Amino acid sequence: MSGLKSLQWAATGKYVRRYFSTTRFQHSSTGQDIDRNMKPLEKLSNQTKQKNKVTPVRYQSSQPKTAGLASTSTVNRQRYIHPSALETVDLSPLDDMFDDSVYTRNVENFVGTVKVPIGMVNVNVNGMHANGPYAVPLATTESALVASYSRGCKLINESGGINTAVLRKTVQRAPEFVFQNLLDAYKFLQWFNSPDLFPIMKQVAETTTNHGKLMKIAANLHGNKVITKWKYESGNACGQNICTFATNAAIQHILPKAPIQPKVWYLESGSSQDKKASSGFFNDTRGVYVTGEVVCPKEVVERIMKTTVDNISELNQSVLVGQHMQGCAGLTCHTANALAAVFIACGQDAACVSESHIGITEMRKTREGDLRLCITIPSLMIGTVGGGTSLPSQKTCLDMLQLPKESSRDAFAEVILGVLLGGEVSLTAAVTAHQFSTAHHKYARQGTGISNRT
Repeated sequence: MSGLKSLQWAATGKYVRRYFSTTRFQHSSTGQDIDRNMKPLEKLSNQTKQKNKVTPVRYQSSQPKTAGLASTSTVNRQRYIHPSALETVDLSPLDDMFDDSVYTRNVENFVGTVKVPIGMVNVNVNGMHANGPYAVPLATTESALVASYSRGCKLINESGGINTAVLRKTVQRAPEFVFQNLLDAYKFLQWFNSPDLFPIMKQVAETTTNHGKLMKIAANLHGNKVITKWKYESGNACGQNICTFATNAAIQHILPKAPIQPKVWYLESGSSQDKKASSGFFNDTRGVYVTGEVVCPKEVVERIMKTTVDNISELNQSVLVGQHMQGCAGLTCHTANALAAVFIACGQDAACVSESHIGITEMRKTREGDLRLCITIPSLMIGTVGGGTSLPSQKTCLDMLQLPKESSRDAFAEVILGVLLGGEVSLTAAVTAHQFSTAHHKYARQGTGISNRT
């Protein structure tokens, strides 16, 4: 999506007046910007210090509000925000150009929206599902983050792009059944594992979803408890609600027919590792298992990273050892950084960064003296449909990626992996070149929002 949208509004009196103009530009043959949709805005110069002229416009929602009724956010502000804050704090920045009903499906006690700055990173991907250059939005308040990831992705791009592959996809729910004693639990387990039962559970589970497919159920015995794990494929959806609804329906259907009834059962026992950091994800994927590599020529590394292949490789080995000694579940530099930024921008469940950041990053010198970068993320919990992906800003960010429709989730995983690897090598190089502190000082305290790293 090409274009510039400028939105600005202010609170006036007892109602919110929204001041905004929407402008889309395209380059003419003379190099000047031409507005495709509106009257041309005067081009401004920083030297003359002119200010934008903003035209006041009252936003008209496509969904009419009920006459005489206050908006949901207004009602909830009176209900949930402390009276002293209502009297002393200007809440107009929480207002949005869209009707409240756009958001109330995704959040309870809705009082407004929060704006997070978005930067862009460009990465080239040679994947099974994603191929070509991708502009990836990162929503973050951490200065230097986008600049660092841009520099690392520049190295990847000039090295031919990252080669990626998706190995498997699954999402789990792990019900537990508690019995009077071990013997009862064992008898239930024998019945539960009977070959005739799985097709019934599969059929019932899949009636609750358009995307989910129940692929396998594993069951284990722990004393008087039967702990099961139901594994689903969920298409382009992340699948957390899919597996929850489907599993609950199947259990409700088959449990009355069990030869022994449990004293109690729970839809989730903790074994699904939902929003947990676990090294077990390498063998028991939750989400998308995606891996990738790129070989960066020595001269390109030195020119862009301002350090050497040997320095990067040696520090990477030290980092892996240090993280292992501290008991880290994953062995990466800072994958959570970009994951949080992409998740917020593209409507993902931000809490799933917990399992998604687990991975391994390797940086090794090849026999030819070049730098081989490898990264694996075994449980990338993402989706391109459902959840927050349909919200206005988040949908726009996903649309900017221009992912293939049929395999959008797999392609999304491969694109994210490229950005992650860019951040890994950039941070490592910055530490070896003693630029880590100076870079943050430059962008955090003297930043202009402009970087030449892209």
